[in-house]
Amino acid sequence: MTNTASLIVEGKYLLDGITETELSIIKNKLTNILLSENYRNANINRLGISNCLKFTYDVTTHFSKEKLNIKQTLLHAFGKLDEKTRTEIQIEGELGKLRPDSPMYITITFSPAKGNSKGTDILIRSEPLILAQMRWKVRDFPTETQCEDIVLTNKQFIEDLMLGLGAIQIIEPKPIEDYHSKNELEIELKKMGFEEISDLLLKSRGEIFKGKTTEAMTKLRSAFEKFAVTLCLKEKITPEPQHKIASNLQKLKEKKFFPEQSYWIIHNLSEKIHKDLSDIDHNQIILSQVEALFRVTVTEDIMKLILDKAVLKK
Repeated sequence: MTNTASLIVEGKYLLDGITETELSIIKNKLTNILLSENYRNANINRLGISNCLKFTYDVTTHFSKEKLNIKQTLLHAFGKLDEKTRTEIQIEGELGKLRPDSPMYITITFSPAKGNSKGTDILIRSEPLILAQMRWKVRDFPTETQCEDIVLTNKQFIEDLMLGLGAIQIIEPKPIEDYHSKNELEIELKKMGFEEISDLLLKSRGEIFKGKTTEAMTKLRSAFEKFAVTLCLKEKITPEPQHKIASNLQKLKEKKFFPEQSYWIIHNLSEKIHKDLSDIDHNQIILSQVEALFRVTVTEDIMKLILDKAVLKK
């Protein structure tokens, strides 16, 4: 972690099946909760509750009522201590006393759910107080350990807030620096020279976040099929046509590619998810983002299991 993007945490959630009236109630509830926690409304549009709620932690509530400090006294003596200057000095002094991991800037964006979900997507971002402290030069950039603590605090803040609304997690809260980064499986596939398969998995997730879940499942199925074919070629086995994934796994088994105890579990799981993905593709079924991400997770877990048991011998 070397930049501010590694400290800003963002996550995506779904409020499934709610009406416009229920959404307005939820927005009001969120606003009241944050106002009660010493945040102030930072929306530019104050005419109504918009689709983007912004909140800033109100540092001014911590201002001391004590007498002027030395810096303020000197400025006052030279007639340079107006209200704006005094406020800036107080902010500078108080910021240094506050916890750097505290969420300071909260942005919550609402949009219609993509796919066939009937509800509302929520994109929520939390920016920690240390960003303001660095801008006011009262703290330096945190160490690696401090960065981890800051991210964890803001992640927990988002999760607690969304849990209270009963929202479904679509994308786990994480630093925006990592938001579009490849997962562990995709990185492992790249290392093995399976670039096309890794790219298809990444594109599949990208299609889901655009609301194109049918296209996402087509790419996911293709990645899974090519994975089995590529493994056969890697083992110098002539593969069956790409769509015959069960046959290609059987060929790998015959070459002692899989441990005997693991093969039938892998075979049965692979056959079931492949049939499901094929049905979605052939019938052009539109899934919700939640259902689409579930299938990505299952497929990637099976591929990881194959790599662990067969290729990496774990």
